[in-house]
Amino acid sequence: MANNRQKTKKEEETYADMWDLYHTLADHIATQLRRFLEATKRRYPSFPGASFRNEKEWQAALRTMIRAFDLLADCRCPELRDPHLSEEEQEALIQEGLRLFCQHFKNLWL
Repeated sequence: MANNRQKTKKEEETYADMWDLYHTLADHIATQLRRFLEATKRRYPSFPGASFRNEKEWQAALRTMIRAFDLLADCRCPELRDPHLSEEEQEALIQEGLRLFCQHFKNLWL
């Protein structure tokens, strides 16, 4: 009879993702924001209260969000972080990207 405690490879991968959910989500969000940015070329939100005057500003905000989640995903490997930025600068970029993400979360649709 097989040992019930043995995990399949898929279960181990899932456990690893859950163990480090913070980085798993940050990496996934950055990837999806990149796809969203590509899909929304020549478009920007036209919802009430939009603070963007044009597509360029909206894309800049999306890039800021992407950068924040990239930095969050890379923090488990400090050597992947931008060596030209101090910890304080990186944290400021992360906070700004998270602020924009929270502010525009409901507007991330096509």
